[in-house]
Amino acid sequence: MKKLAFLLILNVWFTTFSVSSQNTISELTKPYLGLKPPDDTPKIFAPGIISTDTYNHASVTISPDGTEIYWATDNDSIGHRVIWYSGFVNGKWSVKKIIDFTVDSDGDCPMLSPDGQRIYFLSNRLLEANPETRSKRIWSAGRSGSGWEEPQPLPPVINSEHLQWQVSVDNNLNIYFGSERKGTKGKDDIFFSEYKNGRYRESVSLG
Repeated sequence: MKKLAFLLILNVWFTTFSVSSQNTISELTKPYLGLKPPDDTPKIFAPGIISTDTYNHASVTISPDGTEIYWATDNDSIGHRVIWYSGFVNGKWSVKKIIDFTVDSDGDCPMLSPDGQRIYFLSNRLLEANPETRSKRIWSAGRSGSGWEEPQPLPPVINSEHLQWQVSVDNNLNIYFGSERKGTKGKDDIFFSEYKNGRYRESVSLG
């Protein structure tokens, strides 16, 4: 009897946990995931929906019109970090899904350009020119219809042999990112690369 009672309690707990963890985005029908827009007090973003206790999370990026959200987490079933997406379509938020280009290769720390037409992210996927070495590099992809083009790595003036992380882009596509490369004035410097005449210039530390 004690064993049966324990199993019943365990089953009720598991069922309750499963239902609560299925608080999916598709149930939300208001802008900004139905949340109160942020003020000056930091708060956990979308607890139980995007911010969960299951995995470590990377930065969240939201499209300029507020109808798309991208974020990254670990994924045990796939074996690498993936970038998730949810969109506000026909009056409700879609069920989260993994964007295509991180199903087979990892993706982390997504960041949309200010116009929402390009996505930047970190990945240690292999380069065709250097298929033997994995390193955390910055990749980007432009929009293609309702999806994204095949991601491409940013040029060597940005992606050095050292690690790169946490990318941000301004209205002119100038890029800011963290690195320990040659030219650092501290350790984890913020570097800047100007986008001019269709190409990125040599990255420099902001000091």
